[in-house]
Amino acid sequence: MEVGRIQQNYLTPQRQLKKQTNPNFTGGAASVGKDLIDLIPAKKAINFLNKFEWLRGELGTIIITAFGTGLVAPLFIGFNPFVKPPKDATKEKKEEVRNNKLYTAMRQPISAGLAILFQVWALKPIDKFLDRQFNDPTKSKNVAIDLDQSLINKKSYLETVIEEEMKAEGTTYASKKEFKEELARRVSARSEEQINSVAEQIKATGEIDVHGRKLPNQHIAEIANTNIDEYIDDVRSHIINPEGLDFYKNRATLLMENEDYLKSVFSNLPENNLEDYLKAEMKDAPENVKVIFKEILVHKPELMESRCARTLERIERIKDACGEGGFTPEKYLAKMQSDNQLVEDLVSQLEGAKIKDVANSDGNVIKQTLEKLKQICTYDEGANKQLHGIFHDTETMQKNAGKISEKIYKDMAKGYKKFIEGGYKGFSQVAKVLTGVFITLPITCTALNWVYPRFMELFFPKLAGVKKEGGNK
Repeated sequence: MEVGRIQQNYLTPQRQLKKQTNPNFTGGAASVGKDLIDLIPAKKAINFLNKFEWLRGELGTIIITAFGTGLVAPLFIGFNPFVKPPKDATKEKKEEVRNNKLYTAMRQPISAGLAILFQVWALKPIDKFLDRQFNDPTKSKNVAIDLDQSLINKKSYLETVIEEEMKAEGTTYASKKEFKEELARRVSARSEEQINSVAEQIKATGEIDVHGRKLPNQHIAEIANTNIDEYIDDVRSHIINPEGLDFYKNRATLLMENEDYLKSVFSNLPENNLEDYLKAEMKDAPENVKVIFKEILVHKPELMESRCARTLERIERIKDACGEGGFTPEKYLAKMQSDNQLVEDLVSQLEGAKIKDVANSDGNVIKQTLEKLKQICTYDEGANKQLHGIFHDTETMQKNAGKISEKIYKDMAKGYKKFIEGGYKGFSQVAKVLTGVFITLPITCTALNWVYPRFMELFFPKLAGVKKEGGNK
């Protein structure tokens, strides 16, 4: 009974897309991502844009703001049509107004340059200082527990610590790239260890002990409810909306009415020139079947063979879904509606699993909630083939109780990480704003007031109003 599996293969506006959180790719996630990008027509544009990924974050904000200040703002200041001399102004007065606008405009690039210099100079030391204060367990005990990142460290802190460890080892690396790859591997492994450690804490006690300080259970309960909401969203995404039901019924009818023809074409694909083969076959295909060919031909040649095979698989799954008596559009529609109702019931169970009295929850309540969540998200493949047909390619619902239990507690640890990162991000932004207002901004303004007039006198003496007599100022 594989209607849910069939649904995933149609990308149409009418359907509510089914999430697949655990596709069975081979190889690492990074290589999979690269392979997928290689198949996208706009891969060159994507790869080009990826080169500017370093502009994300605070450094990018500083540079982009400075770019606007230094290159865009001067144009509007220097050629401001609303600042102009009186109608009866003399030639000298008109030139004075023009020079004043240009003089003011030239201040912007200097200001932008100094802003980059001082703000970027201050950014890294501030980040390193804050990282130490909030991630080092000997220092983080002095900050609020909901900001303490010593159990699951921030990535930048792990990079600093592990880089120091690697240098202390004295190991020689063939290149800087090899060193960075090993650093990234160790950072990822250390982060995973920390997440697993917190997950084990929650599993054992329903609580989180941050080096002798207990995170309030209210926060853990909120994390649990947030995670359940995410599970609900994932489960609900398998519901097919009314327009989608009509589309799938019609598509199933098309496939079953042309079963023999599609099997004859897609079962004997050539090893080479598949695209030409499909285009030639499409010319003689029944008119209503041409849509299948068109959907396959929009893909890269590397994916066309897979799409053909999946079309044949869909036919078999439609037959399985209808069971004895064979396919009819009405029977297939009823099966999809039955699946929808099953998913709706599951959503209701998940809603009921959420902690109602968050403020007064304790470790036992949290453990019981997560155990109930595990029971809801585990199914017996033999006893419930319908659930298996809908959810067997997802992580939210699984037939293995051990795996779903591991996922639930790791999700709790990851939720805790998001929780402390959210609090820290707000604190960090406030700290940097205050640093900017009381330290870097006064320094930048003082430097600008000293540098700018001297720069203008040196390079643009006319705009600066400098009159030279005999070569002397």
